[in-house]
Amino acid sequence: MKIGYFAIGMGRLTNPAWVKTLATTVERLGLSTIWAPEHVVLLKHYASRYPYSAGDFPMPTATPIGDPFIMLTYAAACTSTIRLATGVCLVPEHNPVVLAKVVATTDVLSGGRLVLGT
Repeated sequence: MKIGYFAIGMGRLTNPAWVKTLATTVERLGLSTIWAPEHVVLLKHYASRYPYSAGDFPMPTATPIGDPFIMLTYAAACTSTIRLATGVCLVPEHNPVVLAKVVATTDVLSGGRLVLGT
């Protein structure tokens, strides 16, 4: 079984010192992946029930959320072996050519450790 850590780039884990500490600790402990979600905005109310909770998004709408590719690239610079993954990538909200370039750049800078999840 492989175990990963979700989610860098949210709340306190948008702070570079926290990201570095978490990424190096998770790698040292032997976890397989670090995951970063992509949410452009958080809504106060959702039409559908949010899974794995009482039905609402489990964070306040003012929670800071960083760009997953920037967060994962920073985590890559702090580590050397752990895989780096997007827990959510809102593909339709991106220009496809720009997204491809961002994904490819993150993968190159991480030494081929990026996993793109949609």
